[in-house]
Amino acid sequence: MHISEKSITFVSEIINKTTKNRAATYKRHEIMTTRTSNGFKVTAYLVENPNFIQKGEYKRTSVDDYKETVDFLITGVGKRYEIIFNSPTFLKTNKSIESIGSGIYEGRAYLVTEKALDSLKAKYTWATDF
Repeated sequence: MHISEKSITFVSEIINKTTKNRAATYKRHEIMTTRTSNGFKVTAYLVENPNFIQKGEYKRTSVDDYKETVDFLITGVGKRYEIIFNSPTFLKTNKSIESIGSGIYEGRAYLVTEKALDSLKAKYTWATDF
């Protein structure tokens, strides 16, 4: 059997001796059938997925939309937290806040301590970006 490069999803289905095949409504290709130790028949199928996203393409999600609405994103965690504001926001730099942005990130990218991050979280909306 030849399976084209159309969108396919791997699906596994357990079928009891008395249960009808529940995947009958999908266009599918059986790839394997075996029995488990307790007598269940296990059949694996490749099923075409109408919502498949081709390799190299990107489909926006609600998470992407949400990340654009917050004031800043936490993009890195280490000794200091890396944060990037969605619009230029000039913070007073000190031992706790260091500006690391240049070019398009001028006034947007900072390394901050945990204490400084906590105070920024109270003042601005935020989300993680990892």
